[in-house]
Amino acid sequence: MLAIKGFALGLVLCFLISGYAMADSCIKNCENDKAACTPWCSIGCIGAAKGNGYAACYNACIDKCEENENECVSVCSQNDELQQEYNKAVQQQEAAIKDLEKMKQKALDEIEAQKKHLSSSGHKLMIFGGSDHKTYLGCLNCSEYASDSVLNGYGTYGSGYSSTSVMNEFSEYGSKFSDTSACNEFASHPPIIVDENGNAYGYLTLNSYHNQVRNASIVSWLKGVCSKH
Repeated sequence: MLAIKGFALGLVLCFLISGYAMADSCIKNCENDKAACTPWCSIGCIGAAKGNGYAACYNACIDKCEENENECVSVCSQNDELQQEYNKAVQQQEAAIKDLEKMKQKALDEIEAQKKHLSSSGHKLMIFGGSDHKTYLGCLNCSEYASDSVLNGYGTYGSGYSSTSVMNEFSEYGSKFSDTSACNEFASHPPIIVDENGNAYGYLTLNSYHNQVRNASIVSWLKGVCSKH
């Protein structure tokens, strides 16, 4: 069934892409050969293939073409309209692809900007988790190549499989349900952010009512991380 549908779709595209010249030829040949509109009948009846009506539609179309020259011309003209609709659909698809590429590039640019912003702090920002905040969860603003960076996907604190990573949706620090998770918007014991001097910067959490860190870039980054969980 899939093969038949694929063949039918290929047939449609083949005739449509051939352009207006084929339609013009069809119209001219109708005067001498009613079979000239045969391929156009095939195209016009493709929709009926969803049920069992394709053969009936096709045969009726051919019969009309053989009986009436004007009907043959009409079939050719109607499929000229299909050609125009096809061209329009192609243009819309190409425009949609370009829009998606722009959106993708914008998202990548925003991620890079966030990384640069996180790395611009003069202090090393560290994350500690657990109900007593004694479990080290990595460096928040270190280079993605640093072994303890949360941006290092291969490191202990940036891997999606590590038990001590907020990137792991199944860990107690990345789960949407754990009370000690950064991704639980109702958590009462989310991870805390501190620097090497012991200064606290707030909690790394989606819970805006629990002394959430006031750095918009960090919050935006966390939302992006948790949305993938």
